[in-house]
Amino acid sequence: MIDKKKKLTKRDQDIMEILWRCEKPIAVFEIQKEIPELSKNSIQQILKRLLDKDYVYVANISQNKKALMREYLPSITKEQYFSLSLDTKTFLQLSASFIERCDDMEVIEQLQKEIDKKRNGR
Repeated sequence: MIDKKKKLTKRDQDIMEILWRCEKPIAVFEIQKEIPELSKNSIQQILKRLLDKDYVYVANISQNKKALMREYLPSITKEQYFSLSLDTKTFLQLSASFIERCDDMEVIEQLQKEIDKKRNGR
């Protein structure tokens, strides 16, 4: 389970959704284009909080005209974050349910490979 200190707020999650969608480092002004109701200062505060939680990192520092700007990338995938929010029992139940209804043997084989890697300590 996620420690309450590391749980994403609604605004944290809004920013993370943008970062997860984007495949390159993204600056505050680019995030503001997607969430125009937030000021640059608000976005910077949220990014600082996400940095403190280790959910993002500064991937690059670039220059826009005369100003330097930080560009951010997520440190954790969306799937990793949501898997952290589940307790072991719920995660097991979801996994079992998925396997039960999955008809794609390639997917089942991939899951088995992941299980085997975990068993072998890789």
